[in-house]
Amino acid sequence: MLCYTPIMRHRIFFWIPRGLGVLFTIFLVLLSFDVFGKEVSLGKMLLGFFISLLPAAVVFITLLIAWKKPFIGGVIFIALGFLYMVVAISRVNWTVQFIVSGPLFLTGIFFLIDWNTARKRRRKL
Repeated sequence: MLCYTPIMRHRIFFWIPRGLGVLFTIFLVLLSFDVFGKEVSLGKMLLGFFISLLPAAVVFITLLIAWKKPFIGGVIFIALGFLYMVVAISRVNWTVQFIVSGPLFLTGIFFLIDWNTARKRRRKL
């Protein structure tokens, strides 16, 4: 049976949101490659590709902010989840909303947990 020490718990909550953020950014980048299957000109294809990369760039920038400031990053990730739900509510199915906004909410919550555990550790020292 594993015995979780406070330091081990801190390390787990440190890496889970960062790993989720990296995986979700990679997921968004992979989704942007769907523009290359369409029969359009190269210029329109590249424009569509770079437009499709914008959400991945926003998530990546948020991840960079959250890496050093977990509270701010957690709030931004949760806000991005709500923003996507508001923007996409009439455009896409609820399952697509869940697939995109769910990881944003989860990552934000884990960043807030990381911030809280780090704050408690600093108080004890």
